[in-house]
Amino acid sequence: MRSYRFLALFLCAAALPGADETAPDGWRSMLGPNHNGSLLPAGQPLVADMGQAKVVWQSEEIIPCTCSDGPKGQTGLQGGSATMAYDDGRLFLWYFMGSGTVTDQEMWPDGKRLRRVGEPYRKNYASVLADDIFLAVDVRDGSTLWRRVFKERGPIRPGKMYGPLLSPVVADGVVYGSGMGATVYALDAETGECLWERPIPEWSDTLAEMAATARKERRYPPGKKRSDYTGQQSSVALVGDVVVVPMHRGNRGSRHVQLYGFDRRSGELRWGPVGSGGCKDGVLVPHCWRYSDREYLIDGASCFDPRDGRKLWSVEDVGRLSVIAGNVLVFASGSDSDQPAIPAYVMKPDAVAELWRTPYPDGYEPLGAAAPVITDRHVYLPVERKNG
Repeated sequence: MRSYRFLALFLCAAALPGADETAPDGWRSMLGPNHNGSLLPAGQPLVADMGQAKVVWQSEEIIPCTCSDGPKGQTGLQGGSATMAYDDGRLFLWYFMGSGTVTDQEMWPDGKRLRRVGEPYRKNYASVLADDIFLAVDVRDGSTLWRRVFKERGPIRPGKMYGPLLSPVVADGVVYGSGMGATVYALDAETGECLWERPIPEWSDTLAEMAATARKERRYPPGKKRSDYTGQQSSVALVGDVVVVPMHRGNRGSRHVQLYGFDRRSGELRWGPVGSGGCKDGVLVPHCWRYSDREYLIDGASCFDPRDGRKLWSVEDVGRLSVIAGNVLVFASGSDSDQPAIPAYVMKPDAVAELWRTPYPDGYEPLGAAAPVITDRHVYLPVERKNG
């Protein structure tokens, strides 16, 4: 069994030029208040022992996570791995629930024989369709403020470990998110009213066709591979006046990522698909980088102009997720090698250059698809012991 430790790997106080961000209220996306993974000091110490945490309230809703089992022994049909967003006394969350026709077949679409109920290993009841659900919770007592359900928007995607990482973003009274059927949503943060919803070109048609086949045949279309329709595996981002949606095709380590930009007010498609590259592993989450009075999109190891999706520059030979502090881009690891290192780059809109590169401590290596976090000019990164 592997043993995991969380270590403060290094101090980068001298390596953060341009760290002049302001601290907005709230936690508006999975990447923190500034949508970039960098946290400004809030006057509170970091929690070192979660055993000291106390339960203040429990939510009204029972919220499934990862690929939770459902009622009557149904398997892996609800959940998701999204994180919450917070703004103005409200917590916002997306998750999915199984819906529609229930099949008695294991739904792995890789061409292998489908295991029937009663055969060894485990029973397999599962829905073939999924509802997208957005939830708003009162931060004071856990009560439900609103719950918005979009019925049977896409097919269930098989999985045993975790579900889609579709965390919402909230800004200026609007919650933005995406769902199982390759749809982008904008909801009123106070009431949950849907302001607009838009399909993602190509992907929504493909998933709608799969959902229709699944509904009719009570299983996934034969011969389809999971890598053919990985679809959304990470969260939307808000950069300037554009909602950026990443779509992934392929398995971890060999993903091809396409980006789409939607107008935050009208929902109209502004640009896309645009290919994103550079990051070789992990689940990419788009970042918002502020430089002077402009905002830019950082996805993996590439920088884009959010107004038209034009790629401005890319970094080569980096391996995992990144975080931004001021004008510095820090990666969890560089190229895959016997001596992994943590590289940092200084950014400008028209250029990027390596700033420093720090080897991992002896005997340790990057932990899966884990991203670093920067707070109070320190970089924190989860690592694991090699071979153990």
